[in-house]
Amino acid sequence: MATNESTHTGNSSEVTSSSICTVSEIVELFESVDLKIQALHQCSAEDFLGLNAKFKGFYKESKNVSKDASALLELFSRSKNDQLKSDLERCRTELQQSLVALKEQQSETLRIMRQLNDALEEYLFPLRHINNEFAILNMELIAVDAVFRSVSKENKAYSSRFNAITHEWENFVVEIVETKKLSQVFLQELSYSLNHIELIGGRGIRSLISLLDYVEQGKHLFEVKQRESDENLPELRAKGDSCAKSIADVITSLQYQDIIRQKMEHIQQAHIKLLENLRQTDVRATEDAWTSVLVQVRDISALQAAQLLATNKEYQAAIEAIALHFRSIAKEMSAVASICRNTMSEDEHMRRTAISDLAERFRRTDSLLARVLDVFPECTREVLFIRDGANTLQKRIDEHLQTFASLSQQVRELLEPFREVKGAHFENYLAQIYEMLDTMHHNMETVRVHNQVIFEAIEGLGLYAQKLGESDLLWLYVQVNVRRAHSLAEHLLSTEKESNTLLLNIEKTSRAICDDTQAALAAVRYYDFFENVIAEIVKGLSAMSSRICANVDLSVHSDMTEVRDLYTMESERKLHDQFTGGVQGEAMSEEETGAAADDDDLELF
Repeated sequence: MATNESTHTGNSSEVTSSSICTVSEIVELFESVDLKIQALHQCSAEDFLGLNAKFKGFYKESKNVSKDASALLELFSRSKNDQLKSDLERCRTELQQSLVALKEQQSETLRIMRQLNDALEEYLFPLRHINNEFAILNMELIAVDAVFRSVSKENKAYSSRFNAITHEWENFVVEIVETKKLSQVFLQELSYSLNHIELIGGRGIRSLISLLDYVEQGKHLFEVKQRESDENLPELRAKGDSCAKSIADVITSLQYQDIIRQKMEHIQQAHIKLLENLRQTDVRATEDAWTSVLVQVRDISALQAAQLLATNKEYQAAIEAIALHFRSIAKEMSAVASICRNTMSEDEHMRRTAISDLAERFRRTDSLLARVLDVFPECTREVLFIRDGANTLQKRIDEHLQTFASLSQQVRELLEPFREVKGAHFENYLAQIYEMLDTMHHNMETVRVHNQVIFEAIEGLGLYAQKLGESDLLWLYVQVNVRRAHSLAEHLLSTEKESNTLLLNIEKTSRAICDDTQAALAAVRYYDFFENVIAEIVKGLSAMSSRICANVDLSVHSDMTEVRDLYTMESERKLHDQFTGGVQGEAMSEEETGAAADDDDLELF
């Protein structure tokens, strides 16, 4: 082209001496435009390719965020936790039954032991009087024996019987005193056992109540989390859909780099065609030949200015659309992270989810369950100890009752002959002896009544000791729930670990997407440069067109068919047709060219 330009410049100096522009100026202008378009190719490619590279990076990351968020909420979905909730419900039911049974056993055991305690205290009172009552009885018997010896020849035989019976009464009283001492010691042991059973039983009951509370919390937690997940999943999906739409729009906008490149290539091809025509035209032949060249230059300059302005508008709009969608993606990802964080009720500083505390509590159930399990053997030992001690005392008292009945009968038989002995003093002695025997009998009857209570308490304690050791509700259910609590704790800890990992990934990736978005937008270097270069090209083309318009008839136009044939996009043809058809006979100024490019009817996308 340089050789041809030299030829044209030298041979047409006279033809163009009075012209507004020369061939060399035309060639220089369009070669300059081509070089600038090449620069625009480069800068738009760098901007778009840079955005595309960043987009490819966080396109997958945004997908991962949505996937992890759905997985996180699915951790609390019904399908994933039906078995856990079923275990929690079964655990709650069985522990509740165990609690009721343990309370009943505890209450009944304490009732029996208090009844036993009361019975022991009640029979101690009459036992205390046996010694004094025997002393009085002994003196009266001695008095009767003395009087009887003075009036009867058979006094030696009666005295021997009196001495034997008195000796047996003394032994009986000694045994009573020993039983009283044993009872007092046993009462102290019973008081200790009563407090001990009340303590360990209460501890077991409180432990079961705590376990029930943990289970209730777990059941409530998953119901709340399921409800929150159900409520948040639609919003999460909406965020995912919005993000997917933004991604689709980004993909569409990134395709405009190729469209822009093609449009600028079409402009370049028109310039090449123009310069080719210029080389083939003999501008010296006639004035009309040169005028025809100038008209073609004028029309193409004005048309290309309009096409470049439209292309610039598309470029700027595409960059702005991409920036908008980038920010939208970052915003939606941040919103997803926020939804997940709020759903988990995460402790920001401790990195704990809502189930962390519950999992820790289930891990500590071992000590609680151990307390419950310890209740049974400890209570059993105490109950059996009290039962055995009470059984020993009950047998001793039963023997005392039999001995008293035998001795009372012997005394009455011994005193029967005295009824024939006349004398007021005998009658007085006999009345006192019988009265004392009646008093002692009354006291021993009280002892017998309470001894029956002790006997019944012994049977009750034995029965409840057996139940403590054999009851499925108390023993088996708690043992089963020891294992179940371990399983629940492991499940909760696994869920916590998985949810923490997912939440950490979500937040980390969301932050990375936000950072990448900002970095990608900051890396767009040619946004203003593209517009400035376009403005510079348009200015040059408009100046050339204006110079020609001042010297060439505005009603004359060149044939632009070949230029239109270069186009492959409807938007180019539409702008071309509007320019060539709507402004015939008039040259377009820079402002008018811009107005045409901004026409609302233009298909810019």
